[in-house]
Amino acid sequence: MVSPARRSRKFKRRRNNGTRLPVSRLRPAYPSRYHSIFSTFLFIRMPVQTRKILAVMTDLFFSAKIHDMAKKYGMSVEFLKDKATILEKVKEKPSVVIFDLNCDAAEPLEIIRAMKADPDTKRVSTIGFVSHVQTELKLEAQNSGCDMVVARSVFAQNLPVILKRHATAPPPR
Repeated sequence: MVSPARRSRKFKRRRNNGTRLPVSRLRPAYPSRYHSIFSTFLFIRMPVQTRKILAVMTDLFFSAKIHDMAKKYGMSVEFLKDKATILEKVKEKPSVVIFDLNCDAAEPLEIIRAMKADPDTKRVSTIGFVSHVQTELKLEAQNSGCDMVVARSVFAQNLPVILKRHATAPPPR
């Protein structure tokens, strides 16, 4: 049998339901002996402007995947389908514009040509993805000015790396 003095050393605090919490489960108020309440005020973060992604697609699978990854990296996503609104939103200089080159509703190749012809928007990064068997469409997108054209499977696999790169890159001028 454990003596009452020893029991009081083993258990320090009470839980919400009245049972005692073992000493091994107690955590210090500060993570280390070098951390104090005053060091919290030394590292003040300035508010960061959230980066924006424009996505031109109708595919729900890729739109959900892009939305989740962008949320993970603190970026906002806007899904667009109309050519006029896309060219208007590109003037706000998003960090990247992602095109589904198979999206017939938006005419992505014409939008890319219009973006690259405008001196204000030609520095905005563009990424297009296409089925791996459509090599002609891939070459046509590269010739129209798309910065990176990849297969759908490669895009889905490397999406975290792509978004992380654009989340940390300086904004286009």
